[in-house]
Amino acid sequence: DIDQSARSNRGEGGNYAKGKGLEAPDFNEHVTNAETALADSNFPQTRREIQQALVAVEVEIGQKILESFPKKVIGLDYNADNDVLHSNGYNFSGLIIGREYPTNKKYVEAGVASQSVIMGSYGFVVNDQTYSDDNGTAKSVTVQGFSGTLYFDEDTRYQLGVRLGDENFFYLTCRGCADEAEVMKAANTFDLPDYQKRLGN
Repeated sequence: DIDQSARSNRGEGGNYAKGKGLEAPDFNEHVTNAETALADSNFPQTRREIQQALVAVEVEIGQKILESFPKKVIGLDYNADNDVLHSNGYNFSGLIIGREYPTNKKYVEAGVASQSVIMGSYGFVVNDQTYSDDNGTAKSVTVQGFSGTLYFDEDTRYQLGVRLGDENFFYLTCRGCADEAEVMKAANTFDLPDYQKRLGN
C-alpha cells in the first residue's frame, strides 16, 4: 500500500499558481437542498442540509465579527493573511475567530473561541476568583464588564481569557508588552459586548 502522507505530497516543489480558498457554505443552497430532500422523504439528507444551513448562518456571523475586529491594536497593524475563521459544526462547535498583530518586537493575537478551544488549544481556564502570588502569574480581571483571567508566564507572554457566555470566550495573547496595563489596553480595543450579542450568548 502507498503511504497516504507520501501520496498527499506528490507534486510538491513545482512552480504552481496559488489557488483560492474554499467558499463558505451557502445558506440558500442548503435550504433548497433540504426542501428537495424532504419532498423525497430523504430524512437523513434533509437533516444534513439543515445542519449545513445553520453552519452557513454561523459562518456569516463569524465573518461579521472578524470584519469588526480593529485593524490596529496598541500601535500594531494586523496581518490580513493570517485571519482565521473556523468552526467544526453548527452551534459554534470548535469556533475560532482570530486575528494577529505581529512585529519583531511585539506580538498580539486576539479572537473569539469556544470553550473547547480555549481549554484545549490554548490550555487555560477562566476562573472568576483567581490570584497566584507566585510572581503574579495569574489574576482575575474584568474587561468591559465581563469576568476573565489574566496569565503571565514570567517571561514575555501574557494570556487573557474572558467569558462571553456559557460557551464562548474572548482570548488575547501578547508577547513583548511592558506590563498588565498595556495588555488591558489592547483588550479594550475590542468590542466584547458586540461579540456577545452577535453570538447570542
